[in-house]
This record gives sequence, structure tokens and C-alpha cells, in this order.
Amino acid sequence: MSFRAVLGEIKNFIAAEDVALGGVKYWKDKYMAERETRRETHEQLQQMRGNIRVLCRIRPLADAASEEAAATMPMPGLIRLRSCQKNRRTLDFEYN
Repeated sequence: MSFRAVLGEIKNFIAAEDVALGGVKYWKDKYMAERETRRETHEQLQQMRGNIRVLCRIRPLADAASEEAAATMPMPGLIRLRSCQKNRRTLDFEYN
């Protein structure tokens, strides 16, 4: 094999390696972007779960409260909370 043929093969190998490295960089960049999107989406999901959990927290009746239930479920998907104070205000919360 001549020197020029070997040199041509080396140049072809280097060009192919540059193309392969460009492909690796493309897929690495794509992976990093998807990873960031997944992290942000997961964080939003955790915040929504946390907000729902806090929204639906019910504590037990105080000793001085009436014997009536402070929380009822009048229908599926609805929680009704009633204040134990004099104004007897009620709040309805929907859930899935």
C-alpha cells in the first residue's frame, strides 16, 4: 500500500470520527434538554401534589366543638368542610 493510500485512509477515518463525535454531541445535547424538561415537569407535579395534600388536610374536632362532623362527603368528588365557630361557614372542595 502506498503512502498516499494510507494517508487517504487516515483522512477518511478522521472525517468519519468527526461525524461520529458530532452525532454524539447532538444526542448528548438532546438528552440533556429532555432531562431538564423531565426535571421541571416532575417538580411541577410534586408541587401540585403537595398543594392538593395541604388543601385537603383536615384536623380533628376540638374538645369544645359540637359532636357534628366538621367534614362530610355529600357526593363523590366533593368534600364539604364546616366551621365549628359561630358563623358556621361551609367550604366545598372538589377532588379527582
